[in-house]
Amino acid sequence: VQTISIHSSTGYCVTDFDRWDVLPKAILFAGMFIGASAGSTGGGIKVIRLVIAVKVIIAELERGEFTHLNQTKTIGWKEPDWQLGQVAKDRLWTVTLHYHQWLYELAKVAAGSRGELSARATACLGHYLSDWLNRCDVSERGAQHLVWNSYAVATRLVWWTRAYRLLEGRALDEQRGLVERWRSSIWHHAHYLSRNLEWDLRGNHLLRDGVGLACAGRFSAFFWR
Repeated sequence: VQTISIHSSTGYCVTDFDRWDVLPKAILFAGMFIGASAGSTGGGIKVIRLVIAVKVIIAELERGEFTHLNQTKTIGWKEPDWQLGQVAKDRLWTVTLHYHQWLYELAKVAAGSRGELSARATACLGHYLSDWLNRCDVSERGAQHLVWNSYAVATRLVWWTRAYRLLEGRALDEQRGLVERWRSSIWHHAHYLSRNLEWDLRGNHLLRDGVGLACAGRFSAFFWR
């Protein structure tokens, strides 16, 4: 009865929650977030709202708009402005752009959905990733300022390896050349990071560097198994 009450947001209470153990409280709390259909009386987040939110995000990316740190900026679609070189304003926004968490989110949609939504996410991911690989290599002028900052490289390795494992053998089947370039860049990232560990600021970024290298090592083990 209590579970139904919570799922439907009825508010009906038949027992004293304070006497419950932590586990049943946690289970019921998690149940409050389970999605519901559009016409359902369920108290969870409606599935349709999640779908709409994903479509809005993809539409923004297709227009070249990226949102990080509660701030939306337009970098363009055809030739994205990856903000290479010295950046005097909103440096944190720029370096967050190059963490590539947005790429992982696209990978989840591409691998976890079907039809038009998956196709749009795949096209968007492939377009931006290909352009980034072409124009943001460490050898490119201005790339080392923020793009190849060790912390950004380590964070990008985390998101890239997770995204790659989601997409391998699935959404990017028709873009094998891009997949091979991406994989090669992952190894290049790991090699670069291993030679550019951050010992400054009392080594407070070393943990992130280590996580990035650990993800790269696990990725190599996964790929060569």
